[in-house]
Amino acid sequence: MAIPDMERVRALWRAQPERARLGVLPERIDEDSVVYTVDLRYGDGREHDPLYTSAAVTFAADVAATSAVRGRLDETKQQLNGTISLHLNFLAPLAGFITIETRVVSMGEQDSVIDIVAHDDRGTTVLKGIVDYSLRPRAPREERRG
Repeated sequence: MAIPDMERVRALWRAQPERARLGVLPERIDEDSVVYTVDLRYGDGREHDPLYTSAAVTFAADVAATSAVRGRLDETKQQLNGTISLHLNFLAPLAGFITIETRVVSMGEQDSVIDIVAHDDRGTTVLKGIVDYSLRPRAPREERRG
C-alpha cells in the first residue's frame, strides 16, 4: 500500500468530531512505523478522569495498530478483518501529550502482531502493548458478463 499524504489524512481525521473530542491525531505513517498522538490537555476536567484518558489512549493505540497493518497489507491477496486482541500495560499515569508508536513485528497471511509503545511529553514510557490483528483472504473479483 502507498504511504498516504499526511495532510489529507489529518484533514479527514479532524472532520470527525468524536476523534477531535478525544484529542487523537495521526502524526506519521510510513513503511516501518505509525505514530499517533493524544492531547489529554482538555481543559474541562476530562484530563482528571482516568477512565476517559485511558479510553482515548486505548482507542488511539488500536487505530495506530490497524494503520500499521494496513501499511503492510498485500491488497491483492489480503483484507483487514479486525483486532483479535489488544493487550495494553499502563506503566505510568496518563497526562499531557501522549505519543503512541506502533510497529508490525510479524505479518502472516491470516494475522499480524503489532508492538505498541507510548510516551508522555516528559519522555516517560506510559504504555507498552501488543496487538494481534486478523487478516482474511481477498475474495476473487467476479468477471462481469454481458
